[in-house]
Amino acid sequence: WSCVVNMAEEGDPSFTVVEYMRDHSGYKCGYCKSDNTNFSHGMWAHRMAVGDYQDLIDRGWRRSGKYCYKPTMDRTCCPMYTIKCDTLEFKLSKSQKKILKRIHRYLSHGAAKEEKVFGNARKVCKEIQNM
Repeated sequence: WSCVVNMAEEGDPSFTVVEYMRDHSGYKCGYCKSDNTNFSHGMWAHRMAVGDYQDLIDRGWRRSGKYCYKPTMDRTCCPMYTIKCDTLEFKLSKSQKKILKRIHRYLSHGAAKEEKVFGNARKVCKEIQNM
């Protein structure tokens, strides 16, 4: 294992300490459930500065608690692509608003036809991905 310390400027309290955990391979995929097909690199973030975390996210890393990992996209069975959205600029489409109203109504009062509530969910997800 190795330990990396990064300090933006001398005296800056925001610093990063990570421990590289080596290449991880052969895990069961959480999406397609295939055995030994999920590959990634990982590290334990003992302490992570906000700027360093953003740099990792911008380079395709993901996080689960203090464990940071980057899928090995050319080897893994189900590549994961990050979709980023500027929340201040995001505008819901008419169909997205309609789906949100249905889901809210379902959560508040229940629905006679659950299929009607979630029927267009795939369509809305594709719209968001194509933005």
